Amino acid sequence: MLTLDRIITRGEFNPKGLGPSHWLPGGGGLTFLRPSKELKGGVDVVLLDPGSGKIRVLVPARLLVLPGGKRPLRPADFSWSPSGKKMLVFTRARRVWRYHTKGDYYVLDLETRKLRKLG
Repeated sequence: MLTLDRIITRGEFNPKGLGPSHWLPGGGGLTFLRPSKELKGGVDVVLLDPGSGKIRVLVPARLLVLPGGKRPLRPADFSWSPSGKKMLVFTRARRVWRYHTKGDYYVLDLETRKLRKLG
């Protein structure tokens, strides 16, 4: 039964957001985060090809696991280098005043598949 409680209080019908999304340099497609089918608790960075509408995994969650770690990073946001060969990952975001601007930054080199912390 449809009730105001289900609609307003529980939010059962609230749409799920896309989260952070960014175009690959050169307009190669739209990238966004999606729960990983391969690694529980992780997210993959996927690429949506605007021409075909097909989605493929560009950065699997396993590449976001720190050396010696077991769990992948949970990106709050990410961005691409101009060449599209490196990805900057912002994680463990904490709120400073109005915005989530404090956190940790990592660079993932897609050619070497190495993840390193900045700072």
